[in-house]
Amino acid sequence: MIESFHLHSTGTGPPLRIGVMIDGSELIDPFAEVLRHIRDADFAELALVIRHVPHAVGGDLTGSRPVRWAKALADPKRRRQLLYSRYLQWDAARNPAAAATLDLVDCSDLFEGVPEVAVTPLGKGFVHRFPADALAEIRSRDLDVILRFGFNILKGEILDAARYGIWSYHHGDNDFYRGGPPMFWEVAEDAPLTGTILQVLNETLDAGLVLAKTLAPTELGMSRAANLPAAYRAAEPMVIEKLQRLHERGWQAVQAEAVPAAPFQGRKKLYRTPDNREMVGFLGGKLGEAVRRRLARDPRLRHWQVALRPRAGHAPWEGTWRDFRWLRSPRGHYYADPFLFEHQGRAWLFVEDFPYADERGVIACAEIAADGRVGEFRTVLDRPYHLSFPFVFQQDGSIWMIPEALRSGRVELYRATSFPFRWELDHVLFERPGLDTILHVGEDGRHYFFTSLRNRPGAHAHLYLFTADDLHAPWRLHPASPLSRDARYARNAGALFQQEGTWVRPSQDTTLWYGRQTHFHAIERLTATEYREHLVGTRGAEWGDSLVGTHTYSHSARWEVIDGIALVDPMQRG
Repeated sequence: MIESFHLHSTGTGPPLRIGVMIDGSELIDPFAEVLRHIRDADFAELALVIRHVPHAVGGDLTGSRPVRWAKALADPKRRRQLLYSRYLQWDAARNPAAAATLDLVDCSDLFEGVPEVAVTPLGKGFVHRFPADALAEIRSRDLDVILRFGFNILKGEILDAARYGIWSYHHGDNDFYRGGPPMFWEVAEDAPLTGTILQVLNETLDAGLVLAKTLAPTELGMSRAANLPAAYRAAEPMVIEKLQRLHERGWQAVQAEAVPAAPFQGRKKLYRTPDNREMVGFLGGKLGEAVRRRLARDPRLRHWQVALRPRAGHAPWEGTWRDFRWLRSPRGHYYADPFLFEHQGRAWLFVEDFPYADERGVIACAEIAADGRVGEFRTVLDRPYHLSFPFVFQQDGSIWMIPEALRSGRVELYRATSFPFRWELDHVLFERPGLDTILHVGEDGRHYFFTSLRNRPGAHAHLYLFTADDLHAPWRLHPASPLSRDARYARNAGALFQQEGTWVRPSQDTTLWYGRQTHFHAIERLTATEYREHLVGTRGAEWGDSLVGTHTYSHSARWEVIDGIALVDPMQRG
């Protein structure tokens, strides 16, 4: 879905010529999806297939194929990794849908009619160098980019055989994880984030120019397979995004957007497939954690609540949050995603009202009295699908709401026909399922829509920015999109607000658990062509022992409101 924004280029140059390195006609589906993007784009073409002959010895790029027992027992190296191989089999059987992320698919149709060069690389083991005749043939094809979906570690002149180098995915945040197998060590070390980078290869392993990085929340526990979809799927659009940038703006612009290099902070200099001793430690530790959790199991359940206070004079990331007063929801309901709106001297609090029995949220509203008492909540918007995140604003003499309506598959705009209790669907803003959408009208009068999008089910969301000439005009992708691929910052936590003359964007951190904490970002630059922000503060659940997270902040002229996850007795939640 996201890739569709990047299939057309406004550049005037000839199509980019792309080569692809493969070990065979079958690729894991995330790699096949990248090739489908290139096939569908109007500015790039697959110009050469570089086929590895024979297949690399032990060169399984995905780290997902368990070895056969007979071969393993005959091979000392594989004997040392028997437990890991058995673990992969158990994990795939336990999590078949997630493990299917790395299923191989036949890509013969994508390669049909594309010239091919077969290469038997020089060298042994995990380092591959290309013979001179193969290099000459590849150079003669005048390639702009080569994508590496096969072969092993590349060295030598092949690294310069395409105009803009060889691009390769590394499934792991290169600031913490170099080597492999992908997505395992993040689970083993309880890392909150699992990264994927798109890099330009050079002679130093995992040290090339990083063109893009996505950071997904790690699925903590014992399963590597469960950790695959969010990271692999979210990274699929990065190639077509960067190829579009390259065609429209040139290589210098792509380089300028590269991820800055950072000191390596991993526990190991190079991660490798775990041996039997390491697997005993991993499995023993995880089983021990599970036993301890069961023995110390907290009978309380997680329950969302909303809290209110008079607006403080300081920034929300400063001072204390302990003076917020928590509002009790009716038995069997939770309140979350609070938004404040003041109109004609009266203050109103909008929330997601979620009845546990229905498993479908509605939008409810209550008035806040001058002394801070909150009246009875009444349902003001109910649809056949789940609603949440009721962003309410005023414009052009009307009051509007953009609720999150993810299950409708679109972003909807509602107009108040009798504020605040009656609303009607006015317009479909965007025919895509957006998360936590907010609107900001800039000083230039342009409308800026911030929304989070997933390219596939199971992928973690990226933050996108769109512009429009007015509230009802078609959305155009902002050149700075995506604004964030980081699970800590890629979903909005409320409307933009001003703090001492600076616009601030709150974001919700979805690592470790949903609604963990709220971050605040000062916006440095917002124009039709630029967007820059930097982190200025973070608030977690430090205001109470029973609270474990927060993910929405809103304020009006007189009031501030937050939500939080509280641990409550099951009888209280209802």
